[in-house]
Amino acid sequence: MRTLTPERLDILAAMESGQSYTPTAIAEALGKERSSVTQMMQKLVRSGHLLQRTYGRYFKVEPKQ
Repeated sequence: MRTLTPERLDILAAMESGQSYTPTAIAEALGKERSSVTQMMQKLVRSGHLLQRTYGRYFKVEPKQ
């Protein structure tokens, strides 16, 4: 698995397990552009760190123990 960038780690740190988040909410919390956060969240989905179950809603995936 690739090393996560500091920006992607910030996104994961801003998310609580069991809650869904929009890129807009994360962008506002982190003071980043929504479009940049959307791209990073999509990359986190592809790497298996996030799930996207409904359009625009992302969930954090907990690592398997």
